[in-house]
Amino acid sequence: MSYDSILIDDNPQRIKTLMELLGKHFSFIKIVGIAQDFDEGVLLIEKKKPQLIFLGIILKNTTGFELLDVTDLLDTNVIFMASSEKYALRALKYQPIDYLITPFSLQELKIAINSLIRKSSNGLERPKALVNGHKNRISVLIGNTIRFIDVEEILFCESCGNHSVFHFLNANKIKAKNHIGYFEELLPNDTFFRIHRKYLVNLFHIKSLLRKNGLHCELPNDTFLTVSRRKRDQLLHKVHFRTLSDVTPSK
Repeated sequence: MSYDSILIDDNPQRIKTLMELLGKHFSFIKIVGIAQDFDEGVLLIEKKKPQLIFLGIILKNTTGFELLDVTDLLDTNVIFMASSEKYALRALKYQPIDYLITPFSLQELKIAINSLIRKSSNGLERPKALVNGHKNRISVLIGNTIRFIDVEEILFCESCGNHSVFHFLNANKIKAKNHIGYFEELLPNDTFFRIHRKYLVNLFHIKSLLRKNGLHCELPNDTFLTVSRRKRDQLLHKVHFRTLSDVTPSK
């Protein structure tokens, strides 16, 4: 299996080193584009839709985290690259394949690539969702307990690494063991929609859509969630708006 990959980093030496190592030892990692700043990176991702991104943490005046937040790469694997461990904890929220600290060795790169291969192999057999007999309820694993949840009470589901946090109408929340992609498949797609890599929203609880510095969903409990750029038109279609211009800008 080969992987269409892109490299986004503002460090020329790191780009050179990585290209040499990949070309010599990992021919199945195909670099289809290189970007050195935020804007180039966004355009390259949208154009190439890669399976893997080698992403520098610092991109001149912004960060790789901000780039991921606006591009919403639901099915793309990320290997972060940084000069220190400073951002490692924050990086975990994006479920990366690995976090490489430069200068990294061939062995460290091999470990990262092997993690990518294992993830891809495991993804071929996804676990079946545990659903009980009632269409309006789901079963989720919380610690060592299986809890039954009424679907209509779910406000939204938030990604938290390999876990997910359910937020409810009564303002309560619980942390479930599975990642958000698991629940995206489990919950009915006519009711729930992934507006962002971090958020899976119950469409029936959207109070309004606010167009100010992007598009945002207003939910009960004074909750406002960002809609990623790639998901805007799909969301508007779901709620029966034709185009983004149908949404009146907030002042």
